[in-house]
Amino acid sequence: MTTVSRPPTKRKSTSPSRKPAKRSVATGSGRRTRKASKRAPRVHPRRIVVLIAIVVLAGLGLMFQLVRVQAFGAERYLNYGESQRLRSVEIAGGRGRILDRSGVALSVSLPTPTIAADPRLITDPSGTARVLAPLVGVDAGTLEQRFLRPDSAFAYVSRQVSDEVAAEVEALELPGIYTYEEAARYNPLGESFARSVLGRVDTDHRGVSGLELEFGDELRGTPGQLLFERAKNGTAIPGGVYELEEAIPGADVQITLDRTLQFETERLLQQQVADTNADGGVVIIMVPGTGEILSMASVSRTDDGRVVVTGENRALSWVYEPGSVLKAVTFAGVFEADLAEVDTFTNVPYAKTIFDKEYTDDHFHNDEWWTPVDIMRESSNIGTIQWAEKLGNQGLYSTLTDFGFGSASTLRFPYEENGLLREADVWSGTSLPSIAIGQGIAATPLQVIQSFNIIANGGVYVPPKLVMGTSAPNGELREPPYEPSRRIVEQSTADKLTTMLESVVESGTGRAAAIPGYLAAGKTGTSWKPQPGGGYQDEEGKFHYVATFGGFLPADDPAVSILVVIDEPQGYESEISGGKAAAPLFAKLSRYALQHLRVPPSVASQAVDGSEGTVTGEDGRIRAETESERRIREAKEARERAEGEAAAKRAEQAAEDRAAAEAVDAEEAARAAEAEAERAAQEPDVPEEPEQPDQSDAAPEPEETPIDETQ
Repeated sequence: MTTVSRPPTKRKSTSPSRKPAKRSVATGSGRRTRKASKRAPRVHPRRIVVLIAIVVLAGLGLMFQLVRVQAFGAERYLNYGESQRLRSVEIAGGRGRILDRSGVALSVSLPTPTIAADPRLITDPSGTARVLAPLVGVDAGTLEQRFLRPDSAFAYVSRQVSDEVAAEVEALELPGIYTYEEAARYNPLGESFARSVLGRVDTDHRGVSGLELEFGDELRGTPGQLLFERAKNGTAIPGGVYELEEAIPGADVQITLDRTLQFETERLLQQQVADTNADGGVVIIMVPGTGEILSMASVSRTDDGRVVVTGENRALSWVYEPGSVLKAVTFAGVFEADLAEVDTFTNVPYAKTIFDKEYTDDHFHNDEWWTPVDIMRESSNIGTIQWAEKLGNQGLYSTLTDFGFGSASTLRFPYEENGLLREADVWSGTSLPSIAIGQGIAATPLQVIQSFNIIANGGVYVPPKLVMGTSAPNGELREPPYEPSRRIVEQSTADKLTTMLESVVESGTGRAAAIPGYLAAGKTGTSWKPQPGGGYQDEEGKFHYVATFGGFLPADDPAVSILVVIDEPQGYESEISGGKAAAPLFAKLSRYALQHLRVPPSVASQAVDGSEGTVTGEDGRIRAETESERRIREAKEARERAEGEAAAKRAEQAAEDRAAAEAVDAEEAARAAEAEAERAAQEPDVPEEPEQPDQSDAAPEPEETPIDETQ
């Protein structure tokens, strides 16, 4: 019997390097080994069917997706691919400059460092924030919050810093912190220079005030675009797509300001506000014939007492009650209505009660026979009110609106005010007398100086101009649209008003505004300032004042007009008037402006040599007078004649009064004599006693004789 022994069973190795196991078989003759046979695995038919179905469905799905992408969604996927592969960057068009009338840059854009961060690369947000905070002036906690955004690739640290700060930050070599340049706005003449006119921009280079806002579209320009193909890390691929659309720079805006005159105006205005302890002030200097604004300054006093140039253009955005400077407009209506001439006399008392309000002149005087020239020279409230009453509510209202009060100008300057002038049909009983002398009406400083410009232009309104034009692509200057000039009052009315305003400076309340060599015409104004709680008195019962002086010169051929407004000057009442607080600055600015503009003196000598039509010059020679000198002489002669006639009338009236008094006295004396005679006739006759001789010189007294009783 043959026995077959089986070797111990061993685990098959899964290693592919192992050879198949061999099986040992025991035979009768001994042990032999044979190679194990391989058997193919058995596959179930159902599995084959499922596998085939899966393959078929997958193929159909791929075919459907291929058709959908190629036939219906090709454009969308192409764009999606390009968005990942191509990058578009907007290139800002450089912001245009603002230039003065001579072409000097007042506001320009320059590249400025900005510090930024890539939060993904910052390894220590808290430590980086603590290091940067004192350098850039930003709170460390704020910076840390910006850095703790690992999903963001960009964050601002500080924008538009100085070159020194940027250099310090770069020297630190902090991970994830870098600098780059962006445009910032600069004023080469100083950040405060004409700031109320030029305005400012925000950090994104958008205008937020002044001309920067008004001409924002013109200054901003048209942005360009850069399209390039980028790699995975965001850098441009050399030789890839690269398309550049150039940006169009913004247009330059040229304005009418004279930088030299503007600088001096701001300096002198700051000095005057400081000297008068005022809260602020406004000055406007213009060319009446063209309407160009040569300088426009606004200053204010800060909480710590410093007088600084303010960013608010108070010449346009502030309204106030102008006071007596408005009397010239009132008389313009009087002359246009043919109610008076410059030599028409009227009796002017010191005070007048209208309804429940008493109006008075600035200083006491007896009843005076004054002409409009006298009324203007003395700045008489009562005289002006009396003529305004003859003009009437509607007449005064129409005159004021014709002169531009109650509506904004055509400058289109941001935040310009309209002023306040109520319709005539809603005026109260005291509205006319108050408005006639510049109270109860609110106006901007620009509206006030425009009233003087109308007079200086012979009765013609010329719209104000602040912008000369914008630069076109070909370099030409495109002028903005302005409304046409128009006549407001007749030339004869303007001449009468000029004569009246000349008398104010020559011998009236505005003598401090006179300068040698030039004949000036102007008017003072001292007005009450309305208080927040209503009325003109504060909680302590005190009045607050605004002092004004406006005018033009040379009066015979105006080259400049100037308005000075001092807000709340402090001191005695005699020191805060328009003639004391504002007129001296008018004189300083007039002298500087006329010399700067090279306007020759208009008055060689005020003395006439006695021969009509000739004047004596400074060299002593007699020459023929000019047309303007003739007009001035005739106006002075008319004024002197009027004053002489007034004196003659006063003398005649005095003589009549004396004659009447003497007649009354004579009549009373006659009546007294007649009464005495009647009394004497009624009394009995009494023999007069003989006059006793003077005892000192008498002869010795004779012997006494007895009296005969029978007699």
